[in-house]
Amino acid sequence: MKTEFLSPEQSHQEQNKKPPAYLANRNQWLKSDDKELFAHCAMESFQASGPGGQKRNRKLSAVRIIHKPSNISVTSTETRSQSNNRHIALKKLKIKLAVEVRGPAISLDRLKISLSNSIYPLWIALLFDKLWEFDFSISKTAESLGISTSKLIKLIARDSNIWKIINYSRENLGLNKLNYPK
Repeated sequence: MKTEFLSPEQSHQEQNKKPPAYLANRNQWLKSDDKELFAHCAMESFQASGPGGQKRNRKLSAVRIIHKPSNISVTSTETRSQSNNRHIALKKLKIKLAVEVRGPAISLDRLKISLSNSIYPLWIALLFDKLWEFDFSISKTAESLGISTSKLIKLIARDSNIWKIINYSRENLGLNKLNYPK
């Protein structure tokens, strides 16, 4: 599953050009299941608008989830089922927390993790922790992770939205955009 639900404009750190907030519970939230994470959230349901005619959400099936400790919010209008939208929104929330919140150090056994793996948000958090530590220098980040620069670029390129966020951040810091691997 690609994380196409974030946009660079939604990300606080790119707008502010400073590291995001540090929250000690970040890793615990990223590891938690939907029920545990939802306990820290508020949910609003609403009727989605837009194209789709009769197939569009006519009931209050779209959801907005607000993570109370970080005040980060996400929405999901992808399906006509409120419970499915809640599940999708919680996945989006984990990725957004990984991108926008710094936390305690993370160690992972391996770095090539499937985008659908439950620990993928931890990998994203580790990546962004290192990127902020090394001012978005890909070579220094790769070295700190014990992999080559080209390997890191290929790992990042698997997720087009994370790729966009990193390039947007690099541009704001006066760095060149990454070249997409061949």
